[in-house]
Amino acid sequence: MMRIWLVVVALLGLEGQVQAQIGGTFTLERLAERDWRATYCFDEPVLALAFTRRGEGIRRSSWISAEDGLQLVFTGDQAKLQHPKNNLFSCAAVSFKTDTRIPEKNYMAFSTFSDGGVSVYTGYLLGQVYKDGDWREMALRASYKGLPEDKVITRNPAVLGAQFVYFGKLAVRQTPAATLVIDPAMPSVARLGVLSAVPRANEMLKILFGYSPKEPYLVFMAAGELETSPSDHTKAGTQPYQILFTMKGKGAARWADSDPLYFPQFTMHEVVHIWQKDVWGDSFGPDTAWVDEGAADALSHEMMARTGAYRAEKYAAVWKGVESRCRLILKETSIHGAAEAGRFDAFYQCGALINRLVGEALNPVAPGEGLIDFWRAMMEWDRETLASHKGEALFFLTMQKLGLTNQQVVAVKNFLATKPADPGKAISALRLTLLGVGG
Repeated sequence: MMRIWLVVVALLGLEGQVQAQIGGTFTLERLAERDWRATYCFDEPVLALAFTRRGEGIRRSSWISAEDGLQLVFTGDQAKLQHPKNNLFSCAAVSFKTDTRIPEKNYMAFSTFSDGGVSVYTGYLLGQVYKDGDWREMALRASYKGLPEDKVITRNPAVLGAQFVYFGKLAVRQTPAATLVIDPAMPSVARLGVLSAVPRANEMLKILFGYSPKEPYLVFMAAGELETSPSDHTKAGTQPYQILFTMKGKGAARWADSDPLYFPQFTMHEVVHIWQKDVWGDSFGPDTAWVDEGAADALSHEMMARTGAYRAEKYAAVWKGVESRCRLILKETSIHGAAEAGRFDAFYQCGALINRLVGEALNPVAPGEGLIDFWRAMMEWDRETLASHKGEALFFLTMQKLGLTNQQVVAVKNFLATKPADPGKAISALRLTLLGVGG
């Protein structure tokens, strides 16, 4: 009886240390335009299959067990497939509907195309299995099956991993820098912005950091709800060597047309993320997103200036706008408290400002050069340092490596942690400590 009780406690709480991986097969099948089934079969019987990635309610809204005898149990945002009597099982399946809601700070589960195609993010389908008192990762061979007329396109079709998978009929466009699936409904300014910015971003990364991608990117551009969405959104996400752009709502299209520089900068931001993942792996996590998101924004602005897309007056206006937006955000929350406050834009705006000011501290005459030098130094850390220092800890260590003082590091830490009574004065105080001048 005690052994059974312990198993139940572990199943409910996801307790236990993750052990060796369990192999098997995974199949994601598109049954109808909006209907899906994911099937898991394991090389050895298991007690439970748990999905723990934050799902923003996506699983609870439409997921059901599609395997006789197994039940899908929800605990908060997590879901577990298990037998009602805790019997072992070798195969499990869930069925679900296309759900195009936009999470606050997460990948879209589905992005639809105007011809009926869909991009699916498989990260929500990753899980762990419970066996012999431990939670284990899965290492599953995969197959992806579309409707009879569908092409299925992804970076690694042989495995279940976090990636974007396209199901649909659109033609594929090939360039030296990328393989693209472009929704014909995507505004021309957006299409041209992406197509022109990808090779320019690669060129800048090679010039500035000596980095060249190992393979062309796989880029999906989805605009299936451009005419039908009641709200307007433009969102992008990256996985290794993949970028997904999604536009929803007529206002998003009008806005893209009104600013021809938006999509080039947006694209460069996403390419910087691919570089970050390739160089630093999992060193940047969601708990300190200001480091990588801020750097992606700051570096993309530098790249836009260096490719001639920003003229001097535009470049100055961009950084003035970054500081202004950060100041407004700090009226509501600290940077460290931004996620809980729902102000994820703090990571981009205030994170970019911190990156910029540190660059200016290193090179007051040419802050952009200082920013580049800082991230070159970030690239030089060895594996041991990267293993022991993650996110902002690595950022602070690099500040010290480049000769900035403990007082300057502490000033950045305090700026991150504090919701200031007067954001303008807080930014001026940070600038004074880093640069020796007020704002």
